[in-house]
Amino acid sequence: MDSGAFHMKQNTIRTRVRRLARPLLVMLAAMAVGAAIAAAPESTANNELPRMSNITTFQAVTLAIATIGAVLGIINLWRAIDQNRVKLKVVPARVTAFGRAPQNIRFCVQVTNLSQFAVTVDDAGVHYHGTDKRGSIIAPFFADDGPWPRRLEPRSSLSIYSEIPESSTGHKIKCAYATTQCGHTQTGTSPALKEIASDQ
Repeated sequence: MDSGAFHMKQNTIRTRVRRLARPLLVMLAAMAVGAAIAAAPESTANNELPRMSNITTFQAVTLAIATIGAVLGIINLWRAIDQNRVKLKVVPARVTAFGRAPQNIRFCVQVTNLSQFAVTVDDAGVHYHGTDKRGSIIAPFFADDGPWPRRLEPRSSLSIYSEIPESSTGHKIKCAYATTQCGHTQTGTSPALKEIASDQ
């Protein structure tokens, strides 16, 4: 990895940490305010513990605002975590070769990047029933003659064409998959894939 790529990776990590830290700090601050109000003693003639009836309107409003802030902090934290997750949609399909495509093309794995950032897909294929072995597409065909592995921008899609994968041990296809360079694997199935499996 060159120094430019290393610094870019570091900047990406810092950005994601900041996104997670901001809503977390807001949530902790709101919870701290609420806890301070709940623990604040009330001055009563008998030095009794504070009761709900002794809470002033100002304290009630402040406590309500702190509670809302804590809830919003949790929501923002969840959204920040969700935005930093790798999210792919994988849909296998049966296709028919046409034009300059190889005549043995009968299968396709459609991959859509639903993440908030770009990812690089470097492996795709199928999983089989009853075994941990997978059928990786070794020589994929692309309609645009693009490179492989392939970088996918957010909300962009890629169609990976190949012949129908077959297990050397006779296992039927279970689902399709796609894997990114960061190690995330997403699986998917479809009625077309079930038809292909039933024909095996």
